[in-house]
Amino acid sequence: MMISTVMRYESFEALGALSNEELTNLSKHGDAAERVWAAWTRGLRIGAQFSNDALARLDTEPNSGIRRHLIVMLAGFWAEQNSLKLEVHPSPEAILSIIEAMACFDPDERVRATAWMNWIHVCDLSIDQVTQALGDSSVTVRLVILEAFTNRWSPEKSSILGTMFHDSDPRIRRAALERWIECRPKEEWFTPELISCLSRETQSSLRKRLHVLCRIAQRDDLIPPDQLEASFPLPRSPYLPMLAD
Repeated sequence: MMISTVMRYESFEALGALSNEELTNLSKHGDAAERVWAAWTRGLRIGAQFSNDALARLDTEPNSGIRRHLIVMLAGFWAEQNSLKLEVHPSPEAILSIIEAMACFDPDERVRATAWMNWIHVCDLSIDQVTQALGDSSVTVRLVILEAFTNRWSPEKSSILGTMFHDSDPRIRRAALERWIECRPKEEWFTPELISCLSRETQSSLRKRLHVLCRIAQRDDLIPPDQLEASFPLPRSPYLPMLAD
């Protein structure tokens, strides 16, 4: 029996008793929330076999929020297939290909961000792929990528971070800086790229963060003298007013 398109469900749990046929119909004709619930219900019920449906849905789903849910599900199915070495269709390679396509070409920045984040979590991306990701026009996407790579920057990949010190958005420069200092000893922080960043940084809180790092790395020589006192004011003695009197 097919579900009437006017029938509405109030929660994810309400879909538990529906048949697979009813869930399929709901995934096509329900509202945005119902389509998400139907997808998750079918995915939990039949596992990685649902990845075929999810792949097909990504090509036609107009709602960006649902596309994000489908990407998360596909990444989970990929991890299951890959860990268990399951011989199923679509292959893990096909799933990664669609996630890559969504990361690179989806018109919605939040969908691209979700795709990149999940791709990063399930794969060891190449330097070229990371460079492409950080070239996205959206600040949201670039920031998600930098945060998703926490503690995962190899010495080779970390060189890409130096290019992000020139980003026009201070949030990106700050995230790139934090990833930079996570992946190398303090003796290697102040390369020419970071020294150049220090000399031209205009955002006050980020400039102060750079000055703190200079002090941690014992590189006070990099802080301009006129900015040193502003970043690290000398403590004022409580006895100074009495002495003045």
